[in-house]
Amino acid sequence: MTRERVETTRQPMAGDPEAGSWPLISVVTPSYNQGRFLERTIRSVLEQNYPQFEHIVMDGASTDGTIEILRRYRHLTWVSEKDSGQAAALNEGLRRARGEIIAWINSDDWYEPDIFHAVAAFFVANPDKHIVMGDCRLVDADGRSLGVLINYERGLRQLRKYWQARSIPTQPAVFFRRSLLDEFGFLDESLHYALDYDLWLRFAAKHRFYRLDRIAANYRFHPAAKGGDRDWSRFVPEWRRAYQRHVTSPWYRLLDFFRRLAQTGS
Repeated sequence: MTRERVETTRQPMAGDPEAGSWPLISVVTPSYNQGRFLERTIRSVLEQNYPQFEHIVMDGASTDGTIEILRRYRHLTWVSEKDSGQAAALNEGLRRARGEIIAWINSDDWYEPDIFHAVAAFFVANPDKHIVMGDCRLVDADGRSLGVLINYERGLRQLRKYWQARSIPTQPAVFFRRSLLDEFGFLDESLHYALDYDLWLRFAAKHRFYRLDRIAANYRFHPAAKGGDRDWSRFVPEWRRAYQRHVTSPWYRLLDFFRRLAQTGS
């Protein structure tokens, strides 16, 4: 078992007299044997040139050179040890996070330049809003664009329709206030495919998902990724489980029943 930690926090950048006025953004990255992609993820955070951030990497005891990459970046806080899955790793990272604004990005995805400033400016200008997302570019294993997914503004009414295309926000492009974790709790560690959707449904019970009109992140499809083959059928049972847990309206329960009945008869 490998367990290492670099407890350094990035300081406000020299020459930025208002660095202290920017809210701290905490980014958590779960990782396991993604050394091929991880460095681009790390650099996309570091190169935001945002003055107040921390990047926490929770690695599941990788054996592919990931540790050597992590050691090269002294600004990181990181741990490498066996864990019980992605949600557990993320929860440990989220509990360590000190930022007012929270995001997580997987070790094969990466951020677009300057998105942190745009996100922080949104939250500073809108103290009553708690979630914001940009759009998300879908890319292949080599980083070639497959198109852009528009993360339109939505609330619970749209979010609960998991059977409709693009109803669920694209996770790498979502940022939210830390206070939501205190209010609604952390990720459900029993879920593998719907851990983000379950959390989004909890958030959406009280808060809307607002949109920045720009690309925030790049979501990579490759064979080792959960959705690497873009076959979402394996996600559906957990999406339905989250839906049934959080959507209590009898009308929507009936709608889901007849939708599944129609699928069975087709």
